[in-house]
Amino acid sequence: MEKKPLNIPLITDAAELQNMVGEPHEHVRNKAISFVDSHVEHFLSMSPLFFLSSSDGEGRSDHPPGETKQAS
Repeated sequence: MEKKPLNIPLITDAAELQNMVGEPHEHVRNKAISFVDSHVEHFLSMSPLFFLSSSDGEGRSDHPPGETKQAS
C-alpha cells in the first residue's frame, strides 16, 4: 500500500487553532482541577492509561522535557 502525505495544516499558535475550531465548550474550559478527589481517584483507578500535565504559577512546565514516570 502506497503511503500518501496527509494534507493537514500546521498550526503554529493558539489563536490559529482557535480560529480553526472555535471557542471551547464550557465543560472543556472548566475541566482543569488542582486536586484529586474521590471521583477522580476512582476514574483514574479504572483507566488503563492517562496523561498528567502540570505547571508552575507562571504557567510553565515544571518537569524536564521527556521526563516520564510510571505509577506503581
